Amino acid sequence: MAADRQRLAAALKYQMTDRERMEKALAEYRRQQIAMSDSAPSLESEVERLTGLQPNVQRSSILPFYSKDTGLVAPQFVYDAAKALVAPGYAARGNQVDPAEAMNVAANVMGGSIGGSALTPVEGTIAGMGASRKTPKVTYERREEGPFLRIRQIQQGAGEIPQIVSGSGKTPQRTPPSGTVGGGKGVAVAALDAPSVVSGRRLTPTQVASEYTERELGVPYKLPKNPPSSLQKQAPIGRIFLEATKETPQYKTATFESYKRLMPELLQQHKIKNYDDFLEKSYLQLAKEVKAQFDSLPISMSYYRGGEGAYKSSKELFEDIDKRGHMFVYRGGDPHDFLGQTDPDTGLSYNEMFRAVHDYFGHAVHRNQFGPIGEETAWAAHSRMFSPLARVAMSSETRGQNSLVNYSPLNAELKAAILNAEQEIADAMMYGYGEETIKQLRSARQELFNDFQYAPQKSVVLPAEMIQIDYMGAPIPGFEGLIMPDPGTTTRLPLTHYSQSASLTQTDPTRYGTGIKGEEAARLRQAKDIRDRTYFYTGKPNAVRPEAGLGPNVYTAEGQNLYNMRRDPAKLGVLADVVNTTSPLAQMNPGAIDDFQRANDFERLMRAYGYSGYYSPEQKVATVFEPTRVKLARALRR
Repeated sequence: MAADRQRLAAALKYQMTDRERMEKALAEYRRQQIAMSDSAPSLESEVERLTGLQPNVQRSSILPFYSKDTGLVAPQFVYDAAKALVAPGYAARGNQVDPAEAMNVAANVMGGSIGGSALTPVEGTIAGMGASRKTPKVTYERREEGPFLRIRQIQQGAGEIPQIVSGSGKTPQRTPPSGTVGGGKGVAVAALDAPSVVSGRRLTPTQVASEYTERELGVPYKLPKNPPSSLQKQAPIGRIFLEATKETPQYKTATFESYKRLMPELLQQHKIKNYDDFLEKSYLQLAKEVKAQFDSLPISMSYYRGGEGAYKSSKELFEDIDKRGHMFVYRGGDPHDFLGQTDPDTGLSYNEMFRAVHDYFGHAVHRNQFGPIGEETAWAAHSRMFSPLARVAMSSETRGQNSLVNYSPLNAELKAAILNAEQEIADAMMYGYGEETIKQLRSARQELFNDFQYAPQKSVVLPAEMIQIDYMGAPIPGFEGLIMPDPGTTTRLPLTHYSQSASLTQTDPTRYGTGIKGEEAARLRQAKDIRDRTYFYTGKPNAVRPEAGLGPNVYTAEGQNLYNMRRDPAKLGVLADVVNTTSPLAQMNPGAIDDFQRANDFERLMRAYGYSGYYSPEQKVATVFEPTRVKLARALRR
């Protein structure tokens, strides 16, 4: 045990930024050996007295840092190792601490090495960065087999992730199991017998995730309380993501300002100078942590380029992992700015490895389905496994892209076509059409998915607000004039407004409800985020027939950037429809549409896409979201 203590002491000493202080503390420990005392101080106070360390559970890097407020501060797992250092003497006073176990745990935490942490920020290039200091070196077997590239671990160095073995304790067999998975079209999978059994322990994806976060981040894995996926919070993210791909100076400045406002310590810690510097450092750190996560996967993988291994549903993915210890992963796609480099250990790009770890840790851990709801939860689940710096890039790759794909007009018309195809299937089933007809209809529906569009492969940084768990779609300061409607989708109209006041120069949307409330009040009661508005009639005063009860003062205005609800030029109405319509094939409320929610989401989309308001050509009324300059035309006598 003395040797272990010296080993740990040396490791701890090397990690200190103030080496002289640590040397003195260790020398004092060796001299005093924490003499037995009836009035024993707390273990925490002993650690602080001897090492100068104070715990900080939020710290990601293994290296302690100096705080001007609290002095030398260490991440929780370094602090725990220091506790183990003093535990033998502390236990000698009769406290419930097993000195041998404490030393073993501490030695394992430190790994007996003095290298840098896996989560120490990457500088420059990914090349040569290797795996985590705490994750042992992993060797992979690669072989091309028909349309698949088979990847499996074959050798690991001494450390915390042992060689995968079968349930019988024998070397895993490489003969293909019976059957196929993932839409493999008859191609058998060369998977391990039971690769979820590691060193005699059967590991679930949740256990693998927890062991990784405790080893790399020093905290147990926990799914955060993420508000459910919704158009309200994700339509603005999708629109901002699209704006980010334009890489304009205005976007970069507004985004960088959001981090200076909300996360200044992150910028200071990594000496981030501007948006471009932030983008590079975040993605390089993401690549490094993706490799560490990939090396921790206790499964074999088959990469494919076409549709040979594509899962038809998330259920197939979960069964493949649980029953075969195997996973199909898509290979290829457009080149990636930062994740396109090839890892020398696997021959895969970091982007291809990211797909694997996201399917495993994002989807399999909590059984999150594919689709908008499951993808948002997968982001929340997986994002907690990254350091704050890497989480910035990871959020763009997952939450940002998912929001664009599922909560923007990108695939709105395709989803409407899929709903129509499902209605045809439902009708055929109800009216007793033959099985062959229903089969053809299902096949036609499936073919529609071939036209599904994905987000552009662009490396971006989303605003700081949009990578927070509790973000719910609120406008972000600094982006007010940045998001503008697409050319050709706006209308300019003369407007007429009636008011009780004779001295208006500008309307105030926050005063909604002080006049006639109308039928819309009911739906807006639960939608405070879109409540502010001013109503106008379209046209000039001499062409307007106002309803009874309005104010006697008539004002004119000019409406700009208005959205035509009937023409729906940007397909925002189509998107609001498909998001709020239940599939005709659903068991509960098939084909139902929530009209109130649909109307609220339609308005949210118009706001998110930069429109000032909207109008109905049939009803000849307009709703304007922003303050609007008005001019008194006349005061009516009543």
